[in-house]
Amino acid sequence: MRAMGATHPLAAIVLQRALEKQAFVAGGENYHAPGQLVGDFLNKRPSTALGTVTPSYQPGVRLGELSDVLPAFAVDAIREALPAFGRQIKGFDMADAVMTGIETRTSSPLRIRRDAALQSTNTAGSISWWRGRRLRGRYLVCWRGRHQGRRGRRGLL
Repeated sequence: MRAMGATHPLAAIVLQRALEKQAFVAGGENYHAPGQLVGDFLNKRPSTALGTVTPSYQPGVRLGELSDVLPAFAVDAIREALPAFGRQIKGFDMADAVMTGIETRTSSPLRIRRDAALQSTNTAGSISWWRGRRLRGRYLVCWRGRHQGRRGRRGLL
C-alpha cells in the first residue's frame, strides 16, 4: 500500500472497501458491474456501446470509464500491461474485449482430506494455535469472512 502513501496494516482493506463502493455506484447501484471496452480504456475514453464481445456477467454490465473507479497506479499499470500481454497472447488486448469489474476478492477451491478424527491426512501431527486452543492437523479455512468446516459443537472451531 506504499504506492498510495498508506502504511497502516489495514490500509488494503480500506482500499478494498472504497473500490467496492465506487464500483457499486459506477455499476448503477443495482449490482451491475462497471465495464469498459479495452480499446476505449487504452484510448482514455468512456465506453458507450458494446462491440462484438458480449459480457457474460449477470446481472449485467454498465459501460463507462473504469479509470474513474480504479486508483491511478492500477490504471497506469493496466494500460501498460494490456498491450504487452497482447504481444504475447493474440487477442488479449482486442479493442472489443470487455473489461468487467472490479474484482477485489478472490476465492479458490480448496479440499483438505481428513481422517475419522478430523486430522489432515497430509499434515498429520502438525500443531497450530488458535485462540489459545491446540489443534492438531486442523486448518481454519476462511472464505469472505465465513468459517468453513464447522461440525456441530465440536468441530474445527
